[in-house]
Amino acid sequence: MVCCAFGLFAEAGQAADTQIPKVAISSPVVGATIAGTVVVSGTASDNVKVSKVELRVDSNAYQLVSGTTSWTSSLNTTAYANGGHTLTVRVTDSSGNNAWASTGVTVSNGVVDLTVPRVAISTPAAGATIAGTFNVAGGASDNVKVSKVELRVDSNAYQLVSGTTSWTFSLNTTAYANGGHTLTVRVTDSSGNNAWASTAVTISNGSSGGSKIYWGSYMEGSQTYSYLYGGSWGNAPWSSTTWHTFESHAGKKASIVHWGAAAPWTHDFNYWLSTFNLVQNAGELSLVGMLTGSVPLKDIASGKYDSSIRTWGQQAGAWGHPFFLLLDPEMNGTWAAYSPGKNGNTAADFVAAWRHFHDVAVNAGAKNITWVWCPNVDPSNIYTPYSQLYPGDAYVDWTGFNGFNRDGKSSFSWLFGSSYNSLLQIAPTKPILISETGSEELLGTKVSWITDAFLTQLPKNFPRIKAVTWFNWRMYQNSRWWAWEIESTSTAQAAFKNAIGSSYYLAGGGLGGLPLRTKISPP
Repeated sequence: MVCCAFGLFAEAGQAADTQIPKVAISSPVVGATIAGTVVVSGTASDNVKVSKVELRVDSNAYQLVSGTTSWTSSLNTTAYANGGHTLTVRVTDSSGNNAWASTGVTVSNGVVDLTVPRVAISTPAAGATIAGTFNVAGGASDNVKVSKVELRVDSNAYQLVSGTTSWTFSLNTTAYANGGHTLTVRVTDSSGNNAWASTAVTISNGSSGGSKIYWGSYMEGSQTYSYLYGGSWGNAPWSSTTWHTFESHAGKKASIVHWGAAAPWTHDFNYWLSTFNLVQNAGELSLVGMLTGSVPLKDIASGKYDSSIRTWGQQAGAWGHPFFLLLDPEMNGTWAAYSPGKNGNTAADFVAAWRHFHDVAVNAGAKNITWVWCPNVDPSNIYTPYSQLYPGDAYVDWTGFNGFNRDGKSSFSWLFGSSYNSLLQIAPTKPILISETGSEELLGTKVSWITDAFLTQLPKNFPRIKAVTWFNWRMYQNSRWWAWEIESTSTAQAAFKNAIGSSYYLAGGGLGGLPLRTKISPP
C-alpha cells in the first residue's frame, strides 16, 4: 500500500507543459504577389510534440495543412478577390498550446470575363420569304472581343460566316426544301461565352422538276495539270490547288467532288475522314467511288468481310453527313475485276454481294449513304443487260451510267439515249447520275459536243438525269493519251464554262448543311 500511494503522489506533482510551440511561413515571402494555385509552406516545432498546423486567409476559417514540423498547403487564390490579403498559420502542440505567424500578400489573377456577347440578324427580316442564293447579314459585339460567328439552318451543323462584328453568310437556299425554316446565328467571344439569335423564314424556290441538277468533276492533277502547266500537282480534294484551279476554269463551284476510296477491308471509314471533311467543309458533296477489286463476289455475299464492312458502316454513320457511294461502277462491262465472267463472278453474284454489303453497312448505322448503282452506257447492246445486275429498288437510291465521246463523233443523245431508256424501265422512280463523262478532241467536235450535251440534251431531253460529273483527267489508256480535261484547248474550256454557267447547274458551296443521317435528294 505504501508503494502505490507514493506512485500516485509523484504523478500528481508532475509539472504541466506551458511552453508554446513555434511556427513560421517560408513561402510566399512577405509582400509577394501570388496568382492561380500556389503552395504555402513553412515549419513548426515544439519541446514535446507538434499536434497540428492550420492556415487561413484573412478572417476565414482555418484549414488543416499537410505535415507538422514541415508543412505545406495548396491555396487556390482565384477564390479570393484581387488585392491585399493576410495569410495566418496557427500551430497547436500536444498540450493545446498555440502560436501564430502571418504574412501579407497580394492576389493578382486575370479578370474573369462573364459578360455574354450580343448578336443579331438584320437580314432577312423575321417571316421573310427567300430563294436562290441569299445573303444573310447581321452584327455582333462584346465587351472584350468577338471571336467567331456561325450560322445554321434548322438543326443542321453550324457554319462559319464571314466577318465578326459585321458579318455575312451566302446561303444557298436550294439545298433545303421549300417551306418554313429557322436561321440561328451563334456568337462566341474570346472567353468562350456564347449568345444566339434566331429568325424564321420561308424558302420558296421553283419546283425540282428539272429546274436544277448537281454538277461536278473528278479533278485529276498529277498527270493532267502537271502536263498542262508544269510543276507538281495533286488530285482533288487532297490538292486544294487542283480543286480551285478546276473550279476557276469552270467559273463555278462544283456541287459534287468525285474521288476514290478503297474497300472497307483495306481501310476503314475513319482512314478517309479528313478527306470527307475537306469536301463537307467546302459545302460540296462527296461522290466516292469504291471498287471491291478482285475479291470474289461470293465471298462478300457469304459474309467473309462482314466485320470490316460493319466497322466501316458504324464509322460512316457516326460521321453522319450524307454522301454518294459509287459501289463497283461499270460492272456490266468486261474490264472490271468484279464484272460477270471475271474471277468466277456471275451477274447473280454481283446482285447478292451488293445487297449484302448494303445491308451490313446500313444495319451498322450508315443511314447517310446514298447508294449509286452505275453501269456503263451500252448503245450497241454488247454487255451484260442492266436488268440482270440491278439489285432492286430497296438497295439503290440513284441509278447512273458512264459514257465518253471517244471517237469524236458519238453524240450525247446516241451515247446515252438507249441506256437512259433502259434505266427508266428497270427503275422509273430513281434519279440518275452520270458519274463520268467527257469528250475527246478528235475531229474538232469537243466544243460542239460540250455545248450540245450541257445546254440542250441534259436540260431538255434527259430530265431524269439529276447529276453529272465530268472526268477531268488526261489519262493514259490503251497505249494512248486521252484528252478528257476541259482545258484541252482554250475553246473547249470556254465552251464548258459557258455551258456550266447555266442556272440549270447548281453551284456548290452551300451544301454542307444537309440533315445528318439522311440521303441526298435531287436539288
